[in-house]
Amino acid sequence: MSIYIGGLPPHVDEDRIVDPFKKFGPVTCRLCAGFAFIDYPEQHMADVAMDHIRPAVANDGNLGGYPGVTLSWGKRSIVLKYQEELAEKKRRDREREERRDREREERRERKAARRRRRSRSREGHGGRSRSRDKSRGGRSRSRGRNGGDRGRSGARSSSSESSSESDSESDSESESRRRKKRRRRNKKRRRSRSASSSRGSGETRRRRKHRRHRKRRRRSRSRSRSRSRSRPRSRSPERTRDDGD
Repeated sequence: MSIYIGGLPPHVDEDRIVDPFKKFGPVTCRLCAGFAFIDYPEQHMADVAMDHIRPAVANDGNLGGYPGVTLSWGKRSIVLKYQEELAEKKRRDREREERRDREREERRERKAARRRRRSRSREGHGGRSRSRDKSRGGRSRSRGRNGGDRGRSGARSSSSESSSESDSESDSESESRRRKKRRRRNKKRRRSRSASSSRGSGETRRRRKHRRHRKRRRRSRSRSRSRSRSRPRSRSPERTRDDGD
């Protein structure tokens, strides 16, 4: 059976709380912020402890040097709630620790990847410089050993290099010229298209005006005809005289 101890401060000494209860049998203490539970293996031990300790705490209001303490039987709901809170707290702590471990591992992996990239870049630059130094040293040694023949071959290689450089420069110049020609052609095409579109729009406008003018003329003619038909014909004075005779 559990004995509930309430009104405790956030941080307490477990021995000071457990010592008064050890006189009545073996106990297990479960501390939490503000309260604690004392468990006995048998019910009669808990009954005897409550009979002796509860009146003293009620009179003095002191348990183990902590004032304002209250004793009561630990209800099952309180115990279950405490166990749930304790399990939730442990779960949160475990998740926090796992998250921290993952973050540490990710940081280590990132640092290792950065070091590998830096070492590769350094090795690449060093290999290139070493290969250049080797090639230069081999050329100088070959020239020193064979004299004029090597000098001639070096001159040929330099001339071939200069010719390849000139060829590359000419290729780049020809490519730039082609690009310029393409741009000029595209500009001419755009201008011709814009001019043709403007001409077409002007012709359409003139056609529309001509059609409107023709419609107006037709309407005016039809109106004049209808007016002439609606007017009565007047007889000449000679015909009226003949009719009177």
